[in-house]
Amino acid sequence: MTTPIRIKYRPTFLSALTILLSLLGTGTLRAEPLDCRRCHSDSEKASVRHSPFAAGECSSCHQLAQDKRHPEQKEAIVLVGDGSKLCSQCHEALDTAKNVHGPVASGDCIFCHTPHSSPNDKLLKDTGIAQCLNCHENKFQQKYMHGPVVEGKCFICHDPHQSDNPFILKMGLPALCLSCHDASAMSGKSVHAPVRKGNCLACHDSHGSPYRKHLRKDFQENFYLPSTLTILPFVLTVMRRR
Repeated sequence: MTTPIRIKYRPTFLSALTILLSLLGTGTLRAEPLDCRRCHSDSEKASVRHSPFAAGECSSCHQLAQDKRHPEQKEAIVLVGDGSKLCSQCHEALDTAKNVHGPVASGDCIFCHTPHSSPNDKLLKDTGIAQCLNCHENKFQQKYMHGPVVEGKCFICHDPHQSDNPFILKMGLPALCLSCHDASAMSGKSVHAPVRKGNCLACHDSHGSPYRKHLRKDFQENFYLPSTLTILPFVLTVMRRR
């Protein structure tokens, strides 16, 4: 009777390589560091990119969730922190002043900014006044408009994050107004009380008005008649009635 031959299995180099390649294919092992941009590359064409995204340092903000596999399972990638706590790991905290912009106060930085890339400066979602009108009511369609409002440059007067001044203004009054407007109106011998107190908004609307000079109410330009001979009959009439 012929004795059966027993062959002991010994893995060859080829079989070991096959096993390794199968593991790499399932994502169990990786031969090199993970680069998310191989799949997530839609935003790379934008002109402004968040520095960690541009450098491929996705792990600065994202991490693998415990007991999850990416990309096989949903919600496998999570943020390393919530809201502004995540942003403040690199960026300076901007919620310490007396008055804080609503989205900043709630830690909702991505309400105004995109986290990866944007065609706009500062990674903003929109440009100019369009950014502000995502929340603020559009009351800026008056006959006489303030220059910065017309140009959509809200940030000339307002700080987008925080300020110790009311309405998140960059400076107090009248310093803010005088950073553009001539101060000679405040240097006469007799100065109007609101002007003397620096309360420009007592008479003017800072955004726009249906009246000239952005006045809050109408004020006739010829309220004070000029001192010429043309008004002499009027003056004489008034004097006779005394």
